Amino acid sequence: MAYQCRGDAREMRKLEKGEARRLEFPPESFSAPGEPLLTDEDEQDYRQYENAVFVEKSAESGSLKIWYKTYFPASEGDITCIIVGYHPYISNSEYLMKNHARCLRHFEKAAVILFDQPSCGRSDGLWGFMPSWEDHVALTEKFVRKVVVPLRDRITSEQHKFIPIYGFGEDIGANVLATSALRSPDIYNGIILASPFIRDGDAVKAGGFANFLAKCEGSIFPKYPGAPLKEALDKRFVDKDFSDYTSTENKLMWRMPLRMKTNKSIKQGQKWLEKHSAELTTPILILQSSNDKITSPDGSKLLYDLCGSKDKCIKMYDDCPEAGLKYAHELLSAEPAEMSKPVYNDITTWFLSENQNLLTMGLCDRRNKTDLTTGAGRRLAFQEEGHPHPDEPLLEAEDEKGCWEKDGMVTVKQKGQDVQLWYRIYNLPEGETPSCIIIGYHGYSDHSDFLMHNHARVLRHNNKALVVLFDQPSSGRSDGLWWYIPSWEEHIGATEQFIDKIAKPLQKEIEDKVEMKVPMFALGVSLGGGLVCQAAIRRPEVYDGVILVSPMVKVDEAIKPPKFVEVTFRKLGGLMPKMPITPTKDILDKCFVYKDWADYARDNNKLLYPSKPRLGTAIEILFVQDWLCEHMEDLKTPVLILHGKHDQVTSCSSSEELFRRCSSEDKKILIYDSDSETGERYTHVIFGGQPACMSKKVFDDVRDWLNERNSESLEEKRTGDTPEPPINNGLQPRERRPWPMDEE
Repeated sequence: MAYQCRGDAREMRKLEKGEARRLEFPPESFSAPGEPLLTDEDEQDYRQYENAVFVEKSAESGSLKIWYKTYFPASEGDITCIIVGYHPYISNSEYLMKNHARCLRHFEKAAVILFDQPSCGRSDGLWGFMPSWEDHVALTEKFVRKVVVPLRDRITSEQHKFIPIYGFGEDIGANVLATSALRSPDIYNGIILASPFIRDGDAVKAGGFANFLAKCEGSIFPKYPGAPLKEALDKRFVDKDFSDYTSTENKLMWRMPLRMKTNKSIKQGQKWLEKHSAELTTPILILQSSNDKITSPDGSKLLYDLCGSKDKCIKMYDDCPEAGLKYAHELLSAEPAEMSKPVYNDITTWFLSENQNLLTMGLCDRRNKTDLTTGAGRRLAFQEEGHPHPDEPLLEAEDEKGCWEKDGMVTVKQKGQDVQLWYRIYNLPEGETPSCIIIGYHGYSDHSDFLMHNHARVLRHNNKALVVLFDQPSSGRSDGLWWYIPSWEEHIGATEQFIDKIAKPLQKEIEDKVEMKVPMFALGVSLGGGLVCQAAIRRPEVYDGVILVSPMVKVDEAIKPPKFVEVTFRKLGGLMPKMPITPTKDILDKCFVYKDWADYARDNNKLLYPSKPRLGTAIEILFVQDWLCEHMEDLKTPVLILHGKHDQVTSCSSSEELFRRCSSEDKKILIYDSDSETGERYTHVIFGGQPACMSKKVFDDVRDWLNERNSESLEEKRTGDTPEPPINNGLQPRERRPWPMDEE
């Protein structure tokens, strides 16, 4: 950061625009210093490509061009990971970072992507000017999503093995990377922060009065290069002569004091990162010299202590006996090879550990190391072999003769962003007319391609129904950070868009073909039952009836944490919404009659979310339960409620309360106690994971209820009146928790 050198101001003004810097210094116009850790033979047949991409700043501000360079091993088949490099702010990607990239490519067999951050190097922007820390970080994220993520997806698809993305940042670049990983934890599988600029070192620290003046003048003279930071280029390297060499040879290094607004933005970024470091859950390796005079070693130690990652490591370097020298700010190059080699060895050890951790965390598929935290990774994991399914004893091969399934993806909007939802349609044999359409909503931590798959097949057979299942946002093969629900309004809104885009057009297509009414029902299990209940209250005209199976109207008291813990975590959820630390008990054993079935689900339900609920998700689920308790009387749709009396996951008494309070004139509740044949008690899962005779009774009850409401009886009951419009009792606007960067 503050490696300040006095340069010729007039010459530098000529290069204020990115286009001018690209013309003055085309690629390879200046070279990086020699890298003693590499020989020509080490890099034989290696490749690198230069390019630039436009990244949109905003709808009003247009786009800017980001310059980047990709360093590939000799063969893409050799790639083990992708590393994205973030350079120090006043520098660029074509000097020391180039050597870092070459070494990482060689030692880690990585594809390394370096890019000049906005207003740096060959990228667009007023040279050295950072008007906003938040906007700066957001632009780097857009670059990564536009260039790096598609590259990862392509290589992963071609090699049929998961390629993780890691970030490497140095100095202020480390701060930018850490902030990005905190804001968007779905991008990086791990980050390396070399000499992060959490706190100023002694060599650059200015006095309190000078900082006060800079804070004031940052608003008055934002572009003026007069930040009160000491010149400290000679403190960066072990070899002081190298400081002079850098001053001469690093043609695209900012050589004047920081601009006033840039200095202010960086300070804001430091404070924000320190304040929110507990939310940083990405695996992290921090590299820091204990003799660093530019970035404070205490700042790195503080970041390590505060960050919320369960997988964190810090390496402090004091002196190197082989070289007889003490480490300085720059750890990876521009120093004797005996000093930088141990640092690279530590990085290699960390990479090996992280690749192994991806297999053991439950956040990747063990067969092909595919990351499951993102929708793209979850789709990739099961695109060829599909997901395993348990046997269904209620069906024989003959029962499904001629039946077929069709998978698809549909795009919906969440917070203005495109989100893809996966779905499957369970069709009847050609020529058969479905008696109804059933839309299935799965439960929390689950998806539609395990137990729900069998539910759909039985419902299709028993009721001659066309069944549609879909993975809710953030679950299964749908997009979103795995089981993170930042907003219940957005979550249910996405499911309503799915109904409008897939289910309703499908209903109309069938009705036009058969020239008669084909009713549409919704069936929700557990959390899906609560979701269906709310959907029917918000839009009562959509469904001709709803079936709520062990609905999560309230969580059973037996699995809830103590009240004071719940209150505490409601408050923490606003600060660390993505952290999977909600203090709940393991409920899988309580879901099934037999513990063996719970073990089977743990081993075979590959897309079952394995961690504790994320804080933000838990708060949204608590909110919808509170909402449902207030609006039970507003449920007017025909409803069938099914619940196991001995359910220890969702409250059976809350289902009874819903039955009593709902306004529907057509309502029925069935509470299952125990099976007369086996003596086993009904628990949470009542469609499977138990003796077949128990599941058959429940499915038969569903069949009888649906048959009573087939298309003919519905026509007799209809009065011809226009359905009442949706009642205005949807989710009321409430104050949302600010997204992290909104707080400053």
